[in-house]
Amino acid sequence: MNTVDRLSTSELKMLRSLTQKKFRQREKKFILEGWRGLKDALNAGWRLDLLAVLRSYLDSADYAGLLAQAQQRRTPLREISEKELGEISMTVHAQGAVAIAHQRSVEPDELLAVREGLFLLVDGVTDPGNLGTLIRTADWFGAAGVVLGRGSVELYNEKVVRSAIGSLFHLPVAENVELVEFIKALDAAGASVAALAGDGTTDYRDVTVRPLTALVVGSEGHGVTPPVRAASAQVVQIPRSGKAESLNVAVACGVVLAHVRHTTPKKGG
Repeated sequence: MNTVDRLSTSELKMLRSLTQKKFRQREKKFILEGWRGLKDALNAGWRLDLLAVLRSYLDSADYAGLLAQAQQRRTPLREISEKELGEISMTVHAQGAVAIAHQRSVEPDELLAVREGLFLLVDGVTDPGNLGTLIRTADWFGAAGVVLGRGSVELYNEKVVRSAIGSLFHLPVAENVELVEFIKALDAAGASVAALAGDGTTDYRDVTVRPLTALVVGSEGHGVTPPVRAASAQVVQIPRSGKAESLNVAVACGVVLAHVRHTTPKKGG
């Protein structure tokens, strides 16, 4: 590869600042770590301000295609040192690459315009790893979008971005949404809305599934909040066969979404 400029002091300062929530929110940008995330972001046409890469990867034929793709999109390419990368990355070496990406704002009305599909509503999940896995799970089952209620962890937290493993770049996610009002709007659109809870009154296999269906999940510690639970038409549970006290929220979500996806009727059918 041709000579690549070293990361400047100001660029390093910006990368460091984006490890903090207040700066991510102010700048409307976030840190993207690793080649997998970079590939998904580039393929989705995501806006990147900077790509910083260790020298050993700049010279590797294995990554030449991605680097060329980034340069074709006019993304500034810089060389970063091991020490600098260690100051920024939440993971070991971040696979040798970090980027500055722009956040995308998704409004609830954009999602409410969807008249057929599957939504995941997240009520107060504060663990970043769980949220990222929930987003990835929703993506796997072809969800039309994810809605984060107020009190949920920040969408662009590094651990959320990393746990989502690229799903963030092709699945619309709305943040800081008043879930009760959103559920009312879904009801008006003829949707089926079910909240998932350990003490639910309905077996998840008996959930009402319509062309427009939403599943609500809450935090492992507190579950779906009472107002959101009351607004949901059904409260479903996964019957326990063994002795485990509970299921991880993302695992439980996957069980129910798999059932909903495979029983969803086509609109007009």
